[in-house]
Amino acid sequence: MLSGASEPTTAKHTVLFYVYTQDVAAARTSLVHAGLNPGDITTPFYAPRGEFEIIDPDGYVVMVTHT
Repeated sequence: MLSGASEPTTAKHTVLFYVYTQDVAAARTSLVHAGLNPGDITTPFYAPRGEFEIIDPDGYVVMVTHT
């Protein structure tokens, strides 16, 4: 899937990697408990059970969304 950004990104790279999980909230909680700083859960029309992003140490955006 290709997509254009509607506004500038804050990440070093403009590539998105998607990780799928059955429980978005639990995945985010586990990252917070690990000392990481994931973004807030949002519910866009294409992810009604939520998604959030986290930026890896190399600057890539990793999107975590439901299966």
